[in-house]
Amino acid sequence: MILKSIREQTGKTFGDEVHLTVEADTSPRVVELPEGLKRAFQTEKEAKAFFEKLSYTHQKEYVTWINDAKKEETRQARVIKTIEMLKKGKKGHQVPIPHLPVKLDSETAQDLTLAASMPRINS
Repeated sequence: MILKSIREQTGKTFGDEVHLTVEADTSPRVVELPEGLKRAFQTEKEAKAFFEKLSYTHQKEYVTWINDAKKEETRQARVIKTIEMLKKGKKGHQVPIPHLPVKLDSETAQDLTLAASMPRINS
């Protein structure tokens, strides 16, 4: 799967043939901390130490969750929750997958309706 932004930059779309070169990314992966989390880490040394041991991906999950909040008070609440989770040894904040609307043709919709109404057999 190629990101839409990359497809737009290259002028390619679904079904087009592309040639790729894969190179190892050896540069350090560093997460930019939000200000609220930086301030919290000044007094929450235990949480900071645990955070620093986390993988880049887990650190990024926490930071993205905080930064995605639209309101400042929500960001502050998420910083508090992040500190609590880190102190409990939680590796990352699991960001829920959004439910996306799906358009189905009538035959597929009917198949799904039938499958959902069938009794489940436990083996």
